[in-house]
This record gives sequence, C-alpha cells and structure tokens, in this order.
Amino acid sequence: MGIEIICDYQGSDQHVYECFSAGEEAEADIFLWLDKVDKTQSRSPSITALPDNEYEIVGLYKGTCQHENSLYYLVDLLIELLTTNEFNDDSRPAETGEWVRAVGFFYIELP
Repeated sequence: MGIEIICDYQGSDQHVYECFSAGEEAEADIFLWLDKVDKTQSRSPSITALPDNEYEIVGLYKGTCQHENSLYYLVDLLIELLTTNEFNDDSRPAETGEWVRAVGFFYIELP
C-alpha cells in the first residue's frame, strides 16, 4: 500500500503533460513548500494529509543544503525531503538530529 500525494508544480500545463504521461513512471524532485519548521515532541516519522491539499510532515532535522542555488531544510521522515523556507526568517529551526514538524504543500520541479 502506498501514499497518494497531491503536488503543485512549477511550469505550464503543457510542460507537465510532456514530462508525465498517465500510467507511466517518471522521476522528479519533490519538495515541501512551507511556512515554518518547528521542533516537536513526536518521535515517529510521518506524512499526514490535511485539508486543502496541505500536508504535515514529522521527521529528523538534518540541517540545510543547497539545491540549484537555493537554501533548503533537509528533513528525514520516510524519505529525505527538501523543504523551503518561503515565509520564515533564516534562523536555524532546530539542531541536527532533533525531531521537527512542518506543514505545507508538496510541489514538483519539472526537468
């Protein structure tokens, strides 16, 4: 059994249809576009669907990383996930190895 994740994308509708054909596998980078990363008392990695296509993720904070000239937070839940910092300041949300919670929208960067 898998998990269905609804994603936004950056690009035109035509580009999406060119990159992803129904019924076929394709690789793409998936990110969580979020408001803020906060420490949590939870100690179980999870992805939870919320209303309006938002998701809550809980996982271990692994620090920051650069991806295509942008800074991202790296959260290790069931997979390592890059999260944006669109509306927060640039302060570190946690120490490496601490459990964090983030809420936001998944999006795909098209090739």
